[in-house]
Amino acid sequence: MKGTTSVKSSAEDLLGLFWLHRNEIFPLGVRLVTWLNVAVPSSAGQQFGSRQWGFHADLVYPIWKTNLLNWKNVVLNTNFRIERVDYNWGTFNETGDSIGDDITALVPGVSLRFSANTVLKANYRYHWQKDLLANPASRTAGFQFGFASYF
Repeated sequence: MKGTTSVKSSAEDLLGLFWLHRNEIFPLGVRLVTWLNVAVPSSAGQQFGSRQWGFHADLVYPIWKTNLLNWKNVVLNTNFRIERVDYNWGTFNETGDSIGDDITALVPGVSLRFSANTVLKANYRYHWQKDLLANPASRTAGFQFGFASYF
């Protein structure tokens, strides 16, 4: 799925949005890829940047399939996710220096998929985050646990 849209609040303000979204299983196990580009009006100021963009890709590889209790065909997967979001793609008007405000993350994990629409996940997230002035990235890591049911 892809598309574009724009919202106009006044004659000089225009917010543009472009996205590309694929939810397919590719040969290497890529399950979901999203690309988003947001154009912010100049009247919003430099702290919001002239452009924002981001993407993520999930690699999912099944390693074990079994029946578990009353569920049939339960699948244990290994997962790897890469994310990149730049909330402020551009340069400062005054100095020409790059505006920071971005996050990069690597997330390995495992998931237990009870059905096509229900999953239990355990991940280890490691990410680097830069502030608005592009100071050296702060590094954060931690465990994430989640349950999702899509309907």
